[in-house]
Amino acid sequence: MNEQLLQFIWQFALFQTVGLKLKDGRELTIINRGQRNLDAGPDFSNAKIRIHNTIWAGNIELHVKESDWLRHKHHLDPAYQHIILHVVYIADLEKEPGNFPVLELKPYIGPGLMDNYHELMKAALPVACANRLEAIPGLVWRGWLQRMLLEKWELKFRHWQEVLDTSQGSWLQLFYQAFTRNFGAKVNDDAFEYLARITPLSVLGRHKNNLTHIEALLFGQAGMIPAQPVHPYEIELSIHYTFFRQKYGLEPMEARQWKYLRMRPAGFPSIRIAQLAMIIYKNEQLFAKLLKVERLGDIAELFGLGVSSYWESHYTFQNESKADKQKLLGDKMQSLIWINTIVPLQYFYQRSQEGNDHLAAAIAQLQQGAPEDNTVIKTWQKCGIKPDNAFDTQALLHLFRQYCSPKRCLECSAGLWILKNR
Repeated sequence: MNEQLLQFIWQFALFQTVGLKLKDGRELTIINRGQRNLDAGPDFSNAKIRIHNTIWAGNIELHVKESDWLRHKHHLDPAYQHIILHVVYIADLEKEPGNFPVLELKPYIGPGLMDNYHELMKAALPVACANRLEAIPGLVWRGWLQRMLLEKWELKFRHWQEVLDTSQGSWLQLFYQAFTRNFGAKVNDDAFEYLARITPLSVLGRHKNNLTHIEALLFGQAGMIPAQPVHPYEIELSIHYTFFRQKYGLEPMEARQWKYLRMRPAGFPSIRIAQLAMIIYKNEQLFAKLLKVERLGDIAELFGLGVSSYWESHYTFQNESKADKQKLLGDKMQSLIWINTIVPLQYFYQRSQEGNDHLAAAIAQLQQGAPEDNTVIKTWQKCGIKPDNAFDTQALLHLFRQYCSPKRCLECSAGLWILKNR
């Protein structure tokens, strides 16, 4: 037993609630267990209990052992002097440590719950409840997946709001940073977002009709233009960037911030920057267009544009390769941009600007997309969970990373159901 589990048991009433008796033998009736307090002070507030015919309202403190009250020095803290009940797993003191009743909870907790808990905590599987997933009711599972998607999005929205706050509320700058971040996939996503932050969209907008200027700005700010350019294209970029850097007061990244290890050449950051430059060059008012897109298939004409001629025969600067295939932004990459940026940004914008909560429509859009394919999703598939679409995979990714990996089973609806059912 630990205090977190004890608080969980109390919060969800995972114990016998009828026929309770206090340590001193008086009968106890729980009217309201109270609300969990995550700040300083007693564990539960606004609780209500009846002892004989007297009703008490106030705070409740929980400990594994009754003696923890003294060990935590609550007897010296005024915030704990007026609790209405001390709930403990084991009452190990002869005399109550304060002027309040004590409930020993251990006799009222069934052995099945503890067995379920230890089974989850000791499981060596990546998903602790893998062997019990099939038993979880569909309503519980689907509701929890929707909660996971919303939680994932709220974390994203918190970051996006910070971007808005630091860019004077510019939705164009937010979109540009969020959109650009996708080009780094998981390996270079932070580097790409940083590139967008130090290469303002307002600067790129002044050169929207010149692809070479856009490339010079992006590759220059990325720290990728060779110090000793040889190819005419490289020389042209170097000349342009030297001028732009001084004109706009730009400071570039260091080339070592980019990662290439164990990547396919088509995914090299240099190729992704070339694709990004082409998308910016070919699409005026891209943000306005994407706000109106309702289907994944509609973005192909906006993104499948290829790269400039130099990059058709290069994967990195000064290393020529065969121009045997077009370096288009692939369907998988387009799908990831749709899933990670376009759909949540549409929802965030509508909710923030229009005051409308189009959650159902946003979820329906995600459900159009094919399920993602990565190591986390393969882990779920081994557990018998077969995602049908991008909504499922987005929720499962968050569930695995935020709950399963750190074993936050006590905070999971699936974990709660398993603890309650044998």
